[in-house]
Amino acid sequence: MAKPHSILSLLLLCFSLLNAAPNPDLAPLMAFKAASDASNKLTSWNATAEVCAWRGVTCLNNRVSRLVLENLDLHGRVDTLSSLSQLRVLSLTHNRLYGSVPDLSNLTGLKLLFLSHNDFTGEFPASLPLLFRLYRLDLSYNNFTGKIPATVNRLTHLLTLRLEENWFTGSLSGVNLQNLQDFNVSGNRLAGEIPAALSGFPDTAFFGNPVLCGFPLQNCSQVSSDPTRPGSSGATASPVNPAGKPTTVGSSPSSLPANMPIKSPPKHGGSNKLKPLAIIAIIIGDFLVLAVISMLLYCYFWRSYGGKMGENKPTSQILEGEKIFDRPSFYIALDVRDEVKIKLEEILIRLSQMNPDSMLGRNHGNRGPGRTPLDWTTRLKIAAGSACGLAFIHSSCKSLKLTHGNIKSTNILLDKSGNARVSDFGLA
Repeated sequence: MAKPHSILSLLLLCFSLLNAAPNPDLAPLMAFKAASDASNKLTSWNATAEVCAWRGVTCLNNRVSRLVLENLDLHGRVDTLSSLSQLRVLSLTHNRLYGSVPDLSNLTGLKLLFLSHNDFTGEFPASLPLLFRLYRLDLSYNNFTGKIPATVNRLTHLLTLRLEENWFTGSLSGVNLQNLQDFNVSGNRLAGEIPAALSGFPDTAFFGNPVLCGFPLQNCSQVSSDPTRPGSSGATASPVNPAGKPTTVGSSPSSLPANMPIKSPPKHGGSNKLKPLAIIAIIIGDFLVLAVISMLLYCYFWRSYGGKMGENKPTSQILEGEKIFDRPSFYIALDVRDEVKIKLEEILIRLSQMNPDSMLGRNHGNRGPGRTPLDWTTRLKIAAGSACGLAFIHSSCKSLKLTHGNIKSTNILLDKSGNARVSDFGLA
């Protein structure tokens, strides 16, 4: 019979061997660096250092769960990254990566994929519709070609789909994603009528597709009957120049299509002079508007200054001249539920201290006969959504240290999908 100290020694040996085993993500990451980082921007990436301590790398259970490498002038292919089977977030925006997107079907846990502002080519990646957990997808500002496949509808959780400034062709009739909140296909070569499922997005989401029609763009009958429009029966469409980018129409009012009707200012019938009270109201209104604009500018320039001061921080944390909602880092920052564990007891105590009628207690429970009380899964979903909303309020302008100031259950609204929305922020 083995002695206790012998068994203990054997266990310690096993643990030491497990810890000494190389991280399975080391080899593909080093191969990616060798293929794309000729200027050696990733100085911390070396075989002697711990993978989870590398720049842009975040781990979960000693496996790479996030890879955020933005604005690093990386130039090469990304084929080896398909081996990172535990990835949940992949952001490679604003680099010079090229080639086709590899088969990512092995990344079954991927939630956020941002590949914008690169030189990727090929058709819409066939493996992406297999990533059922994906809810943010940005392939904009690349050189993708071909049609947008109907298989994209398999991504039933998709909230963001950005494909602008590519070479996509064909129709949008097959795209029907019920949960989309952020959508853009401007600056492509799409044609046909905009389906009803997408007509709720602004016209800027469709600009730069010469023969795309339907609301919110021009009526399709007007497009087909106008012989001066490209792609109509009376005109010959110019061939696509594969060497350059599509000619697009910006979203600013000064760059609207030439044939789009411009509304003239309404004519006023009388020449009555303004009353003194009206003049005072206008002055007060102008002052309030100026105050709001000043606060927004202050937040904006403070962010820009903070971004310059934090050049050594990971690029996903640096907000430069773009709006926060357009930055992948905004969505990356929100996706922390799998990495941050908060005890249920702490949530309940925190919420009960804020309001006697706790959101998880009476006000969202059974409030009368005939009403079904919410189960704990739904209550926790509401709590997590509310926490994300409050986190955004607290971090949107750190220099002003904004708070909500009036959190209670009646100020937490639910959408059709049961997602929490924080309301009544006007007090702050």
